[in-house]
Amino acid sequence: MADAAPPRASLQLDGQRYEGWDSLRITRSIESLTGSFVLTIAARDFTGAPRWPLRTGAACVVEIDGETVITGYVGRIAPQFDATGYSIELSGRDRAGDLVDCSAIAKPGSWTGRRIEAIAAELAKPFGIEVVAKADTGAAVKRFALQQGESVDAAIQRLARYRGLLAVSNAAGQVELIRPGRGPVVAQLVEGQNMLGGGASHSADDRFSDYIVKGQSSGDDLVNGKAAAASKGEARDPAVGRYRPLLIIGEDQSTPANLRDRAAWEASSRAGRSQNATIPVMGWRMPSGELWRPDVRVGVKSPFLLIDATMLVSEVALVKDGRGTVTELTVAPVEAFSLLPVSESADASAIGGL
Repeated sequence: MADAAPPRASLQLDGQRYEGWDSLRITRSIESLTGSFVLTIAARDFTGAPRWPLRTGAACVVEIDGETVITGYVGRIAPQFDATGYSIELSGRDRAGDLVDCSAIAKPGSWTGRRIEAIAAELAKPFGIEVVAKADTGAAVKRFALQQGESVDAAIQRLARYRGLLAVSNAAGQVELIRPGRGPVVAQLVEGQNMLGGGASHSADDRFSDYIVKGQSSGDDLVNGKAAAASKGEARDPAVGRYRPLLIIGEDQSTPANLRDRAAWEASSRAGRSQNATIPVMGWRMPSGELWRPDVRVGVKSPFLLIDATMLVSEVALVKDGRGTVTELTVAPVEAFSLLPVSESADASAIGGL
């Protein structure tokens, strides 16, 4: 799985490419709207040569072997020196970072009978960011209203949650609405063969036996009375052996179907996210030759980590450090990001046939 030749990472500013980074970390995740990068260049001596024209807030593109992986902005420049030498660290995020930081402001701030991708696009438009639906977003939302002070990211994620969708950014700086877990199986990771190491977490702290989601909606000719004022959806996690109920109040206009989906999402996502592992592998590319990316599946066989199953890659960190070029893969059960009920054979302490 190692790269055939050392990959070249570059930072493009104003059409000029800067290379020769001593260390770096480029991260993309389906659990975060924005990707990020940290690049470091070091020298033993300060020569006084003309410095690179680095500015915080500058638009930039991060590339690997000419392929764009981040389109965003330089957020921080950190020059430093000590007795051993001099270094400059640059960090930043892709364009969607503004949606994470900034408040959602729109007039009148509410929508009726609009599809979620249309509402999300309207919220992102002032930032020059395009929203693309990569999965079926379902029927139009009856009514959606912004909450005072919430960020654009929070509003979009709130919209997506009831449909079992995630909002993520892509390499071009767009926001995509995706239903994860449907990517191909791209590799088999086996303890003692191609795994450089690994660490796992199996936790029951945030899992519950029963999930009840309650909500209400404005009545109409089809839904009224108790059905509109006191709807609820339920789901369960059979791996939780004792009574641990969780009641959730829906934030938005709800239908019984939406509430059932929300309950299923809570059960499956909490179950899946409570079991995860981080596995480093050599190189930045999958066996196919493509760069590693989130939302692909891998087979993981690691008796020590208590995992023998097909897992979803939820986060990818492309790293250059003392180990060389390494990809750190964060994996979770595929069910963590689906609307499927938790399996009756689910085990909170292991994954797969162990």
